[in-house]
Amino acid sequence: VESIVLPWASSVRISETAGITVDSLAKTTEKGWAQTENFTLDPNQGFSIPSDAKTHDMIAFAKGKFTSFFSGKPIPAKAPVTPDGAEPAVPSEFHESGDQEGRIIVLGDSDFASDGFLQIFPQNLTFSLNMVDALTLDDSLIEIRSKGASDRPLEPLTDRTRVVLKFLGIL
Repeated sequence: VESIVLPWASSVRISETAGITVDSLAKTTEKGWAQTENFTLDPNQGFSIPSDAKTHDMIAFAKGKFTSFFSGKPIPAKAPVTPDGAEPAVPSEFHESGDQEGRIIVLGDSDFASDGFLQIFPQNLTFSLNMVDALTLDDSLIEIRSKGASDRPLEPLTDRTRVVLKFLGIL
């Protein structure tokens, strides 16, 4: 996948953790910046690139033996009865960490794979399918997926160059 579109996404911060391998799958260009104060969500507002613009990680892929969030914490009290009247099961113990390697993909955008965006940006579908494969299958199987054709437009041509190329193609 050469590019994906993450509309109004948040960046992710990658930190080092022992036993966990973290890779950045997507980054902004060097002209990216973080908007932290209140702002208007209008892509046509004419943003000006701030002086502190830099590359930001947008998607992270982590794998390894993860430590449980509940590690070292007491088991919660019995959960309340659900609306259907069934009592939810409460585990008798929590595992400190997994026995097997786990995989997690983190990205700060929830609508990049919505129907509307997938129709406009089909490369997002390819990326979504690759994410599912990366999380559920062996790494070597991801390479089998058929590669889609991508749009690689030429630089804008002058009218004269376009006409010359058209007639050369006809000849």
